[in-house]
Amino acid sequence: MAEAQRREDSPGTRIAGFTLGKRLGSGACGDVYLAMRDGEEVALKLQYLHRMAGWPERECAILLRLRHPNVVAFRACGKFPGVEPRLFYLAMECVRGRTLHQWVEEENPSARQVARLLRGMALGLEATHAAGVVHRDLKESNVMVREPDGEPVLVDFGVGDFAGAPRLTQGVLPPGTMRYRSPEALAFRRASSAATDPRYRCGPADDVYALGVVFYWMLTGRPPFLEVVTPTEIEAVISEAPCAPHTVNPRVPPALSELCLRLLAKAPEARGSAEALSADVERALAAADAAWDAPLCDWRQDAETPGPDSGSEDDNDAALAMWVEAGDARRDSPRRGPLPHKPPLEIRAPEAAAPRTPARGRVARWAVVLAGLACAVGAWLWVATPTPGAVGNPIREVALPGGPPESEQAATLPSPGPTLAAVTAEVAHPKKEELPVKQMPDSVTTPQQPASSARALKAAARTMVAVAACSGLGCPSGPQVRPAPPGEPCPPGAVEAMKRAGIRIGDATSLAFVDDKDFGEPVLVREGRVQVELGTNFGPLTSGKAVGELIFADRVYGRFTQAYTRGGDFIPVCLEMVEQYGVRGIRRKGGDPSPGTATVSNTAVLYAVNRFE
Repeated sequence: MAEAQRREDSPGTRIAGFTLGKRLGSGACGDVYLAMRDGEEVALKLQYLHRMAGWPERECAILLRLRHPNVVAFRACGKFPGVEPRLFYLAMECVRGRTLHQWVEEENPSARQVARLLRGMALGLEATHAAGVVHRDLKESNVMVREPDGEPVLVDFGVGDFAGAPRLTQGVLPPGTMRYRSPEALAFRRASSAATDPRYRCGPADDVYALGVVFYWMLTGRPPFLEVVTPTEIEAVISEAPCAPHTVNPRVPPALSELCLRLLAKAPEARGSAEALSADVERALAAADAAWDAPLCDWRQDAETPGPDSGSEDDNDAALAMWVEAGDARRDSPRRGPLPHKPPLEIRAPEAAAPRTPARGRVARWAVVLAGLACAVGAWLWVATPTPGAVGNPIREVALPGGPPESEQAATLPSPGPTLAAVTAEVAHPKKEELPVKQMPDSVTTPQQPASSARALKAAARTMVAVAACSGLGCPSGPQVRPAPPGEPCPPGAVEAMKRAGIRIGDATSLAFVDDKDFGEPVLVREGRVQVELGTNFGPLTSGKAVGELIFADRVYGRFTQAYTRGGDFIPVCLEMVEQYGVRGIRRKGGDPSPGTATVSNTAVLYAVNRFE
């Protein structure tokens, strides 16, 4: 890093309103810092734009679509500095917690505790898949166990995917970790030599399989397949069933063993959805007896605490798996924890007739973790309309506002409180295989099929903001109906009123034209005055309403000057509707039934401005 760059991101400096504190972690592409803004402590992830080929923007785009207690929550993102930017910043909530790997090592959980963690992860995946997002790198180090409630939180969506996202790699398989690849992904890779420009598309079933690998490890102390490197090992994942968890570890309840094997099924459709999984775990917990409260593994007090140079979890995976499987020269039980300083004198295969109960060792350390989903996207905002639902979905017409909304509850400014769990366990994405090898041109996008939603919740619809991963999500332009609206000043007092409400220029939220429709569904809007539902993380206007004007041209432009809290309090505002960075307005989908109407996506982004451009 050049000296000027070191000064730019050194502790005590300010970046986009954040004051940097100590560095929490470093990687090949950036660093993570503790930072403060407006009295709130956050984790600020800084990445160098020239190294990342669109990945930071994609992570922001994904997090903006997600809102769930078991998924990381985002604060803000953007480019810095404003002129010739070099950095991409991602601000996330900061929380003290442990990775799932650390938590299991330290707590030696029971079957009941493991099942509860599985339920939380399934709920997080359910919300993720309902938003059309696929994680693509679910593993123990990408799940945090939040203190003090013990709930798991899915983190690090840096290599995730969503419908309509541009292609950033040239490899057959997308970025990820080999041990957690699904059988169908590995089979596709094996057969890809006969295809032209083959590319595997991960779906929800891939995430469910990866969750099965994690669950298997939690139950048995080992992965279902020790290594996935050689052709023989890859073929085993594709065609061979793993040993049942209750065979490897007799303390595993048969109900959980059966559930785990279902998640690892070779046929994607046999695994079921994350939604079905959470319901099945609930039923299993309801039928559990006292045996579920015994620790799953033997407790080992002699495991050494790893030092700072003990290597990463991924670096030690192969050797640790062998150590867990084989035991040491005295034929002790398999153990978790750090590798011994010297290898065991003899490696012996485990006796199939007498499966040993795995043992866990203590590793006493806290991990400061980072997290995010977004409210304030600075002046640099990437927005894209999600792919609409299936053809034939009814198009609902948006009603004109009939005046200010009625009061539902007293409006209060949000006060600082405990932060939610958060975030990314890895900063250096290039560690993952097949990371960016090319930057896609601005005009290129990769067509993708829409991901099906498990359900459309009202609150989620308002927060599933469609944000393009790159500024290259261009849209086809048809004949221009009339010019885009000219610039004009904000209403008198609007900027000052937003400032008093804690809304800064560049802060953003989602809008929904129709509150009870999914975020990607088409709706019919009319030119002129309109009322919309506001999303989250927007100060006192969170989940409120905004009133403004829609202006039709080749795109649909929106300028909103009135807003109401959920309690009905009025705040003058200056909010502009955008679809992607540098592009005002949103795309018309075509097929308009009559003049003065337009079919658009139900969700867009509003951001605070000091002038309508």
